[in-house]
Amino acid sequence: MEVERALTGSARVCRYDRPGTGASDAPRAAGRGADELDAELDAVVDHAADRGPVVLVAHSFGGYLARLHADRHPDRVDGLVLVEALDSSVGLLGGTGAPSLEEVAMADERLDLRDIEQAARSVTALEDDPHLVVLVRGEGAGRPWTAGQERLAALSGRSETVVVPGAGHQIPSEAPEAVAAAVEDVLRLAG
Repeated sequence: MEVERALTGSARVCRYDRPGTGASDAPRAAGRGADELDAELDAVVDHAADRGPVVLVAHSFGGYLARLHADRHPDRVDGLVLVEALDSSVGLLGGTGAPSLEEVAMADERLDLRDIEQAARSVTALEDDPHLVVLVRGEGAGRPWTAGQERLAALSGRSETVVVPGAGHQIPSEAPEAVAAAVEDVLRLAG
């Protein structure tokens, strides 16, 4: 919420909670994979942007979805801000510390996590090199996580990595001004 408030007047903001999270209703079907999640996000983007181009902002697991959407709809995505986003080189188990995919917290969303992870892994570069900012925690990141953030930055030839001093994984709540500044930078470059 703080990021949205910080962007008031700078951009039209639409916040998306996946079905079963935040303010969204529980999903109707089990086994939702990459195709279903991309279709859900595409419907949100279509509604919010009236088929125009967007800047996607994604935190943590949302990085998988933004990466897939940017790959599948390059004409609709002008830029991305990946905030402590999960990279497939780290994976859901490495990123969450869960012993199995069935024990990953988001398993309650009735997702096909194997399919989603495999789809995210298949995206190794983004067409048209959209503007990309990768926000990285300044505290507590191990080498595998840091290497994953470097891989995310390599998805586009027009990327920038910004370390947020003093922040941990929850940058959107710990340093919302850093997220808002990154969005404003991408909007300026994309516009």
